[in-house]
Amino acid sequence: ELWEAVERVAALFRIFPTNGRAIPISMPKTSLLHAGAASDATAAWEEIAISHSRAKAWVATVIVEMNAWKTQSFRQKWFGGIGSLGADAVRQRILRTMNFVDRELLDGIHYVYPADDAVGTSCNANVIGYVWKYVSNVQGYVETSGPICSASESFNRQCGMDRDGKYFVYLCRHWFNNIGANMR
Repeated sequence: ELWEAVERVAALFRIFPTNGRAIPISMPKTSLLHAGAASDATAAWEEIAISHSRAKAWVATVIVEMNAWKTQSFRQKWFGGIGSLGADAVRQRILRTMNFVDRELLDGIHYVYPADDAVGTSCNANVIGYVWKYVSNVQGYVETSGPICSASESFNRQCGMDRDGKYFVYLCRHWFNNIGANMR
């Protein structure tokens, strides 16, 4: 898609344009009697959109820096130490993950908020968000292929992705209420 090419080229220069499309977010319906809930939902929607844009910028920056081989000290600090993988294998795994996240952020994520209200929620005092996936016996890197749901089912089922291949990310109230804006 042309817009994706524009975003990728602009990211090389640390410019992060937006196409103006709304980010898909599932939220419970609020009644007019709960004006406070409606304003909280609007604030959460805005914060999710801002955080999505920030994530795109950070991931694009990491990929540019990794491709320029400028991340060794960071990889050593965060992923170094005793382990079965060598430095090149760790670098390749991180780069693969960052490219996956970049692709999904560009393709679109379907956010569900507040995930505390979803069936089978994983939210608690220490969880800010989670995803669902099919369990696999395959070792190593595996991208999930489900469970597949529609956006309208995201509070009533454990959804991994929609029929268009967009992943669901469940965000807990703890993410919005207790995590500072710079950490989201």
